[in-house]
Amino acid sequence: MVDIIVERGCRLDEFELEGVKSGIGKRPGPLDNLGKYIYKKFKNLVKTEGVPGCAFVGCGTGGKEGSVSLKLCLGCRSVCEASMNFQWAGCVTKAAATRMQQCFRCCSGRLLSLNRSRNTLAHQRYTRVHSSSFSSSSNFPFSKEEEVEQISDSIKGDDASIDVVDVAYGATPDLILPPPEGGADIYIFGVMHADPEGWETGEFILKNKPHTVVVETALNPAHGSATGNVASVQECLMITNSAYGMVDARTRALAHIGVQLADVQNPIESDLWKEICRSPMFFSEHLAYAAAFAVGAQLIHGDRPKLVTYQRMLWQPSIVDLDYAFGLQSALNYHDLVAHMRPPTQDPAATGMTEQILIGERDAVLLQSLYTASLEAGAGAAVVGVVGSSHLGGMRRLWATDGWREVIASGALELPKHCGQGESPEQIGVRRALFDGVIRLTCRIDVTNDIYETLGPPPEESFGVYDLTHELYGSSRMLLATLGKDQLEEVCQGWRCDMWEVLTPLREIRPVNGGRGYEEELVMQLRQLNYEIT
Repeated sequence: MVDIIVERGCRLDEFELEGVKSGIGKRPGPLDNLGKYIYKKFKNLVKTEGVPGCAFVGCGTGGKEGSVSLKLCLGCRSVCEASMNFQWAGCVTKAAATRMQQCFRCCSGRLLSLNRSRNTLAHQRYTRVHSSSFSSSSNFPFSKEEEVEQISDSIKGDDASIDVVDVAYGATPDLILPPPEGGADIYIFGVMHADPEGWETGEFILKNKPHTVVVETALNPAHGSATGNVASVQECLMITNSAYGMVDARTRALAHIGVQLADVQNPIESDLWKEICRSPMFFSEHLAYAAAFAVGAQLIHGDRPKLVTYQRMLWQPSIVDLDYAFGLQSALNYHDLVAHMRPPTQDPAATGMTEQILIGERDAVLLQSLYTASLEAGAGAAVVGVVGSSHLGGMRRLWATDGWREVIASGALELPKHCGQGESPEQIGVRRALFDGVIRLTCRIDVTNDIYETLGPPPEESFGVYDLTHELYGSSRMLLATLGKDQLEEVCQGWRCDMWEVLTPLREIRPVNGGRGYEEELVMQLRQLNYEIT
């Protein structure tokens, strides 16, 4: 994922729109450095329909690499929105993260709609970025008044309204929660994990100096071993007498960066900060860690330990739930590859278990950590939360309804009590293979590897069935067998055969259809096929 983002309200004085009518932007005239960058990278400009009061200037690549677009206010030619979407060769399209902002001069405070996408549950944010990403700041002139402009608006969701209080220019939290009585203000940033481009969270921390920073992703294994663990810069710099696993090379490096930034009068403008922002070695969450160390904030692990999440995900759902989740994710992935296809039908009751464990329960755990940190910090202070963007919607709803307390009370922080009791070794093997399949389709490879290392291999007596099921569900034919007939026809056509009929044996073996999940004969048949079409 790559985003081109520009400063809120920046005037593109040389980025002229010729023949703009009815909200449709045509080919631009003389291009400034930003326009030249876009034009050089993407070449062919395309027309994109806009909304009343705005015009789009779009650049496309015929779907081969991706696209980028700028939405300009026709009144002042300020940038209202910028986004970029890349397709990666050989894998499912990565959905665009659209970062939003308002035109404060001409759009009457109208909040532009969000472009949410399923894969990333796209970032919901007002956006700024250093103009130096493209050129010197002289090409993007601001008045002093604009630099200190305050933001005060309301983000309205489907079932709740969260007020955005006044914060300094350039501070762009995705969600600001009403604090508990006597508690600190709570600012939440939604990030894309392993994103090397997001520095807004770190800058917000450096500017606003919060009392506490609550993170979903732990600094290191020791930090993530329990909910509420605190990492201090002093402990991270210690070679001896620190908790086991608390000090590694990366942790020590981030702590050293924090100490150096603390000695700088304006850390955001320092060469050190600019260098680590540009470095591909540091992700957005790393910058948040370093910033927290720099301002002396408590760095708290707000999520539950990974072992609890993995164990609950493995044992809480039924085998049928896991199989259904596998099929749904496969269908959604194929849907992404064929953009014009209609979304597959979802049964919330059937998908709720896996989604609730993987996302919903952790939304509640993160909110509990933020609530506790807010009360400990006290009124007048600030608490910053750094979470995956997929958690934002659920956290907003649970906070507005106070539903997070009920989720916590239901045992969201506890290991499952009945791990495979009453199931045969064969069923346990099928369960583990389906669990691995769901994770394989939904998570990055590093997460998949971490799950295997954390849980270890399946029991020895279950490994034979696990191996067969894993191989069966790892084949492209099983992925195709999860599709409905209409979707299958969009994705795949048989040669001298009906693919729906060809895949019938694989559909019948699925637990969701009453099957046992594996069949040695089917695996042998797949092994005999050309590897390119299995």
